[in-house]
Amino acid sequence: MKQTRSQPKPPPSTRQPSAAAQVFTLVVAVVAAAAAGAVLSWGFLDPGGMTRGTSGQEGLPAGLLQAGTLVGGILVLGLAALLMWRAARPSRQPLPVARPAPAADTDAEQRAATRARETRLFVHLLNRLQREGRLMDFLAEDLETYEDAQIGAAVRSVHAGCRRVVEKLLSPRPVMAEGEEARVTLDENYDAAAITLTGSVGDRPPFKGVVRHAGWRATRMDIPLLSEKTDPAIIAPAEVEVMGG
Repeated sequence: MKQTRSQPKPPPSTRQPSAAAQVFTLVVAVVAAAAAGAVLSWGFLDPGGMTRGTSGQEGLPAGLLQAGTLVGGILVLGLAALLMWRAARPSRQPLPVARPAPAADTDAEQRAATRARETRLFVHLLNRLQREGRLMDFLAEDLETYEDAQIGAAVRSVHAGCRRVVEKLLSPRPVMAEGEEARVTLDENYDAAAITLTGSVGDRPPFKGVVRHAGWRATRMDIPLLSEKTDPAIIAPAEVEVMGG
C-alpha cells in the first residue's frame, strides 16, 4: 500500500475587514452612542413628561417608564462601545509557519557533514604520525641517495614514533589469534568481512587453509574532538623560528 506523507494544516483564515467596513462600523457606533446618550438624558431629566399620553390619558407609571428608558439607554451604549472596540482594535497578522526542510536536503547535509568529519579524522591521523614519528618527512625522502645502514637507523625512530600513535588511538590486535602459518578450518559461520579467502576457494565451507596474514582489528577507537575552524588539508603546519632582530 502506498503511503502518503501528511501535509501540515494551513493556518486559520485571518482576513481583516476593509477600511470602508471599519469606517462604517465606527460611524454606526458613534450614532448609537449619541442615541444612547439622548435616551439616558431623557430618562433622567423628563420622566414625568414621558408618562403623559398624547391624547390626555394617563400613560405608564413614571418609575417603570424611567427604569425601562435607562435600561434601553445602557444597552444601546454597550452596543456602541462594542462597535467602537471592533472598529478600532489592531489587526492581527498570522504567525509565519516554519516549513520543514525537504528530506533530500537534510540527508545531503548529513552526508556532507559525515564526509567532512571523516576527512578531518583521516588527516588528523597523518598529523599525529608526522608529529610523533616524522612519517611524512620519511616518505618524502629519496632513499636512493642513502646507504642501507643509514636507512635502517632512520627507520628505527620513525617506527617507534608511529607505533606509539597507532597503539594509543587504535590498540590493534591480530584478527587470527592462531598466528601466521597456522593451519585453520573455517566453517559456514566465519566472518567474511574479517577474513579474506585466497587460493583455490570452493563453493561452500568448510574451508581448510593456512594463515598467510593474521590481519589487524582495532580494539578501541580513541576519536578526538576536532576543531572545525582549522584547515582540514593541513597535515602538519610549517614551523618558522623567529630570530631576534
